[in-house]
Amino acid sequence: MVVVSTTPTRPDLTTALHDFVTAIARDGGPLPSETSLVARFGASRPAVREALARLEERGLIHRSQGASTAINPSLSRLKARLDEEVDKSEIISALGLASTLHVHRKEIVEVTDAEAEQFGLRAGCRALRTTKVWSADGVPCTMAVDSIPLEVDPALAAAEIDATPPVWHLAEAINGVHAAWETVWLTADKLDEIEAWLLQRTAGEAVLRLTLHGLDPHGRTAYWADEIQTRDPIDYSLVRNIRRVRPTD
Repeated sequence: MVVVSTTPTRPDLTTALHDFVTAIARDGGPLPSETSLVARFGASRPAVREALARLEERGLIHRSQGASTAINPSLSRLKARLDEEVDKSEIISALGLASTLHVHRKEIVEVTDAEAEQFGLRAGCRALRTTKVWSADGVPCTMAVDSIPLEVDPALAAAEIDATPPVWHLAEAINGVHAAWETVWLTADKLDEIEAWLLQRTAGEAVLRLTLHGLDPHGRTAYWADEIQTRDPIDYSLVRNIRRVRPTD
């Protein structure tokens, strides 16, 4: 059986700073100086600057030359971000709700011509496909149909795979492919009959549909997925930086 390791790893500097900045935003305090951050995290100044640059790209902070670094005051209200991929169980638990995951189906399928063209795969190759539903306090709220191409072992059987970990962990366990990016296409949609049955809701209910494409650093497909988010209980948000273009004469 393919089993994904769940051994926790030491968070990197960007993750540690992310958590630190979020805590400060919640308490309403200022961000310490760069020198203080270097001492606090035991990191070099260039490493701290790089981590801060990444946080600025994510919309957590704003830096201006000659001024103190500002923290986005809305951070304390952001429970789940569409621009950050996090295990759904963690999001639900962070909301103070009991999270459960049910794998309704896992099977080995043949990739269609349309999928092969969209995700840069060889037509006719095999893929693991799973259908998962997450519930919050017993109420289904999110579902995903995940697909992972079987590149290393095309003969792998679905019964050999523990499908409960997040799709990016499964892709790494099955193919050794580390997903570096995830491209997301958003669509306002309605539940069909099967989706409504799985989510215990009414067919035709409005939902947010996400088409996900996970890529490794070399541009190879790690996975793709069709994900559905209902209106509650997860209140998703986005943070976008404003890019100002100076007018030209």
